Amino acid sequence: MRILESESSTPEATSDGRVLKGAIVGIGGYGLVHLGSLKTLIAKGRVELCAAVHTGAKHEEETARELEGMGCELFLSVDDMFNKWGEALDFCTLPTSIASHVPLALRCIESGIHCLVEKPLTGDLAQLEELESTMEKHPSVLVTVGFQSLFLPEVMEIREKIAAGYIGNLKGVKLFGAWPRSPSYYNRNDWAGKVRTQDCTIYDSPLNNAMAHYLNLGLYWTTKPSGEPARVTSVEGSLYRAQEIENFDTASCRFHLESGLPVSTWVTHSSNRLIDISIVVEGEKGNLEWGREDALSWEIDGEKIPIKSTPFYEAKLLSLRSFIEAINGEHRPQCRNVPQAASHVRAIQMLQSQLHVEDVAPSSLSGVHRDGEKAIVINGVEELLLGGFKADTLVTLPTV
Repeated sequence: MRILESESSTPEATSDGRVLKGAIVGIGGYGLVHLGSLKTLIAKGRVELCAAVHTGAKHEEETARELEGMGCELFLSVDDMFNKWGEALDFCTLPTSIASHVPLALRCIESGIHCLVEKPLTGDLAQLEELESTMEKHPSVLVTVGFQSLFLPEVMEIREKIAAGYIGNLKGVKLFGAWPRSPSYYNRNDWAGKVRTQDCTIYDSPLNNAMAHYLNLGLYWTTKPSGEPARVTSVEGSLYRAQEIENFDTASCRFHLESGLPVSTWVTHSSNRLIDISIVVEGEKGNLEWGREDALSWEIDGEKIPIKSTPFYEAKLLSLRSFIEAINGEHRPQCRNVPQAASHVRAIQMLQSQLHVEDVAPSSLSGVHRDGEKAIVINGVEELLLGGFKADTLVTLPTV
């Protein structure tokens, strides 16, 4: 599969002109997005991709040939790559499975290699605590989590305005999304939809994978004035399973924060229709209404005030570009985002420890044909969840 090259109209600049030597672990799936961004930075003379670890799978063969043509050395083993290139590398990107994020990040940190690790950081508290402890011992090594939304200039501006009281004291945050998924989504690897794999907890779910960005945004915008990330103290609501998986695919739940604020979610992968993400941050003086791309605005006294948004193709590049700039000594505080990612990890841990996953009653399920597959859907779930979102009321489904 051809590498997805990113585009950007933003001029690039470095503080010292040094070309950073990098590596990537994982060149399939989301690795293609990382490779596209790396290719853009290579063309601009910012980085050199020296090494890549791949699985040898047939679907990676075209990408592997393209990388070899770029002068990148390929490895089938992470150990072999680190043994050959470890000391020479400046950075490594890790678009890998959830279970491998922290072990690979630890390997990078202990080798003195800056790393960009994909979201979610982990689903396992023991892994998180080991990472936090190791980072304290190696403060000069940069670890950045690929919550790409955090790098959008409008996201940072929104946080500053909320903190300054632009919409008054906060009342809460609401998140809705209906992203249908077919069986191939859950069959694409050996961990999709699972609670545990490779002897660690991953809690793969809509809120800890595909829609993790948006739960994380809700937590980010409720950060304390001190800058300390939001902390979840309890969760109420329901988790449902319609698909043939271990974990949930549908949720209507409310996270209660230490500050007293609620962050509420109505999400599903088992809808018939796609209805894109909506986030509302409610304040005493007005609201923030957030959607993807051009669906951003403040609402103050009934007046909608548009917010300029970053095109999606640029957003994909921002996290990696900021990461490289931070390594070069430029001030990019959003790259020091492990504490924020840890807030998300602990929120998911609280969710899964306090709520039990229930199976949806067969009478509420139907089979539909989508993308050449027969997919399971929950009848009317998108309308039910959207109604709950608009009314700020948690909803329930019939269960076994």
